[in-house]
Amino acid sequence: MDFKLLRRDRDSRTAVLEKDPATILEQGQFCTIDVATGLAVKAGAAATSIALVIATPETSDGLLEDNQVMVSADFDAVLVGTADAPFAKTNRNTEVDIAIGGGGEQLIDIAASTTDVLVVLASEDAGTVGSELEVQVKVNKPLFL
Repeated sequence: MDFKLLRRDRDSRTAVLEKDPATILEQGQFCTIDVATGLAVKAGAAATSIALVIATPETSDGLLEDNQVMVSADFDAVLVGTADAPFAKTNRNTEVDIAIGGGGEQLIDIAASTTDVLVVLASEDAGTVGSELEVQVKVNKPLFL
């Protein structure tokens, strides 16, 4: 799981998106819409809007088909992920991007501000200075569901 949902409103926006059955999207990953196909795909560094995968056919107890994922595009939800570099106090309240790690995992691109799909929380507990782990973010540019 790339990102963990820390907290969200009860009335958060969720939707079922269509994907190619061969496309692997896992719970806790961000997805976006491929404009060429109109299908959900794993979000990469160039993604300009995102949603968090909250359920897959494997985790939905038969509620979703092989070509579906359930997503949340709640910009009030707080998510926890791993950054691609150590967290610093100056990273608080900054707009950042997604990076893809060497193993294909999605990371918080803590120093990049190109697509600005995420925003690091401004609070004191947004991250531990000197650590890449447990950085708290919100979706800054959600898919419109």
